[in-house]
Amino acid sequence: MSTRVAIVIDNMYLQTALHTFGIKALDMAKLPQLLIDEERNEEYHTTHVFDALPFVPKENPKPFQIANRDRKRKYLDKLQYLDRVEVYEGKVWQKHIICPKCNQSIEVAVQKLVDVKISVVLLRLSLSKIVDKIILVAGDSDLIPAVEVAGESGTIIQLCYMRNDKVKTASSLIRTCTESRELEKPDLEKCALDKF
Repeated sequence: MSTRVAIVIDNMYLQTALHTFGIKALDMAKLPQLLIDEERNEEYHTTHVFDALPFVPKENPKPFQIANRDRKRKYLDKLQYLDRVEVYEGKVWQKHIICPKCNQSIEVAVQKLVDVKISVVLLRLSLSKIVDKIILVAGDSDLIPAVEVAGESGTIIQLCYMRNDKVKTASSLIRTCTESRELEKPDLEKCALDKF
């Protein structure tokens, strides 16, 4: 009997890793070939991609901010036309903080709703028994409660993660998942898009 597998991706996490590896973007149609182990009789079900458009201020946006948003919009729109790929979007808002170094008030972009949406899909997939295994590409410890409940349902949760100076993966998330696999630059290059 085959093991049905869904892939759940925090695309902001993945994009950060790709950037540090010098890879512009991945071909999501090729990614299941990298992550699914057919020798273990795993069968691909779906890919769920979670992301948010970059923040663009309403007043005096800079051309590069608009270009980044438009490029991401085009990429996410293309993903929605791939078979078995679902795209979920969060929001990016500005938050005022006090800089710990200079003690000045600054604005930083903060991603919202993405972790919540990932958690909901992890639970829906696992509790409904739609799949037997979920491959999670993420690094945030905020996902641990959902991973714990999904794992209690009997669903295997395999974390595929990256590590380097700029990509942080919570050790507690690695320990919480049923299985883990570190992806490295040569792995990701197999799925790189020729142009983005």
